[in-house]
Amino acid sequence: MPILLTRISHFCAAHACHRPGLSDLENHALYGNEARLHGHNFRLEVTVRGPVDPRSGMVIHLAALDRLVRDEIVDVLDHRRLDTDIPFFAERPATIENILLFAWERLSAALANCELHRLRLHQDDRTYYDYFGESAGGSRD
Repeated sequence: MPILLTRISHFCAAHACHRPGLSDLENHALYGNEARLHGHNFRLEVTVRGPVDPRSGMVIHLAALDRLVRDEIVDVLDHRRLDTDIPFFAERPATIENILLFAWERLSAALANCELHRLRLHQDDRTYYDYFGESAGGSRD
């Protein structure tokens, strides 16, 4: 039976939601106040899924997971302006949904011996977004 493990990390970043090729007026009509430069204190929950290793008794060592999330996500996004500093967002808006796609792509490619099950990104105290990856179709609970 696989075990689910969730680890929480934090990073701060700024962004303005805008679609390349649209005017400022069109972007404001599409995103409202989110089209203006603003920031968030993000809380990222990374859930991995895998079997218990018979030798270690763990799915993944917490220090290894922490290092992976720090190297692939936190150190890359922390205190950055996402829509201008991160090449991933050059051709797509820096929405919370696209931040999750960015994180999923990087983390799932770097994991070994377990798989990425879910990412949950809190943009504030009232709102969070979940992503289970494309192959899951959003139904992997």
